[in-house]
Amino acid sequence: MQIKHRYFPHPVLCDFFNGFGEHKYEVELISEPEGDFYRFTAVFNTTSQTLKKMIHKRQACYLLHFECGHTRYRKVFTSNDETMSFIVPADQLENHVDVCPAIAAIEDIEKYSSDEFDEAYGDEPFSVSRGDILAVAEPLTLITVKKKDSLRPVSSVFMFERLPDSSNPIDFTLDEDKITIYLPEEEFNNLSLLNSNNKAFAPMYSLMAVVPVLVNVIEMIKSKNVSENETNKKWYAVIMNSIKKKNINMQDTSISIAHKLLGKPLGPSLKLLMEMEEN
Repeated sequence: MQIKHRYFPHPVLCDFFNGFGEHKYEVELISEPEGDFYRFTAVFNTTSQTLKKMIHKRQACYLLHFECGHTRYRKVFTSNDETMSFIVPADQLENHVDVCPAIAAIEDIEKYSSDEFDEAYGDEPFSVSRGDILAVAEPLTLITVKKKDSLRPVSSVFMFERLPDSSNPIDFTLDEDKITIYLPEEEFNNLSLLNSNNKAFAPMYSLMAVVPVLVNVIEMIKSKNVSENETNKKWYAVIMNSIKKKNINMQDTSISIAHKLLGKPLGPSLKLLMEMEEN
């Protein structure tokens, strides 16, 4: 459930349609893996005394709507307390998960009014039905990674294939769970031969082919030019998980981030070339 730039027939507290003047509604969501589950703790905070009183009287409730496109999992969690804890089976959440925090009415209210409403609404009360949205906080995005995937290096999400169009020197696609790098047939065959003969050349493969592609991918992530379908792919989850684990600053240059994610392959590559020169 995505609530963006939507018209409401009654005052709603939100950034894009704020009927409550300067009042705010914010939600902090913390997740921790716990066996075969994820444990979530949500902290709700609104400056609106009107909404707080309605929640206390159980006329309204805090609400979190979870949606995972990859697994088609959808569920709503509600609370009348400012802190809520709950668990979700790990197999229901994979890769990209959207969370929409809201406050909703849990009973019909014939005369919905408040001195907190923006003056543009006048003094007439509004009619609100059970389930109507009363507030919306900033949407949240979770990136969940299976335990076995969280241990994988970023280099593991790349694979090489022959390039269908030999006129291009190199290309890549993001349509599958792995990022596919396409090489012309001769280069692909040479790379396959080197890889089968000596695994020590792996850092050099990264420098020659993987780094340029990863730089492109990071630029796409920075500019939010990654589609919803792509955010549900395993490569996206592994890269984002590695960025978080390595505490990488996304304000760094894309080439610097790429080298950090791949374990800084420049040093081992230069060392390998020096050894080859000495021999």
